[in-house]
Amino acid sequence: MSLTKQEQEVDDQIRVNIKSLNTKDKIVTTALYNLLQERKAIDKELQEDLKELFSKYTELSTPLYSSSMELIKGQRQPNDCELENLKEFAEGEELTKLQETQCDGIPNYWATVIKNIHAIQKYTNSSDYDILKTLHKIEIFEEKDNSNVAITLHFGENDYFTNSSLYVKVFVNAEDDEV
Repeated sequence: MSLTKQEQEVDDQIRVNIKSLNTKDKIVTTALYNLLQERKAIDKELQEDLKELFSKYTELSTPLYSSSMELIKGQRQPNDCELENLKEFAEGEELTKLQETQCDGIPNYWATVIKNIHAIQKYTNSSDYDILKTLHKIEIFEEKDNSNVAITLHFGENDYFTNSSLYVKVFVNAEDDEV
């Protein structure tokens, strides 16, 4: 198992500390150290498995995301499969009316979503909402070889900037998992 520089420094310090212990403590601590190394190996293996699983999730969910965006933009009508449980949400005359209704999408979808995410609210203000109303697509790409993520925000015409897309790349430092 290869260690990052920081992990190697910590491991070296642990070894120095174990060597300085009395005999009884050294025996138990050596056993604990070896168990910790086994756990670290399991953690590393599972991290790789999680990365593969996330990649598979992304592959399988991308078509669903595309279908969702078509509905949100009003580019198509929901199909029978997507409406199979409509009876759970409406009944009688309302159900009949809904089944006959043509959908035009959801105006200001992304602005509404972002406005209602509590973790993001502290970073936005009311003037951002006007800009966010022109946001019509968000793309997120995870790099396969690391934990870096690229985010592209696609905007319609607006009075705030001329770029149609804003691109952000988030780098994760593999040595300490800092962003």
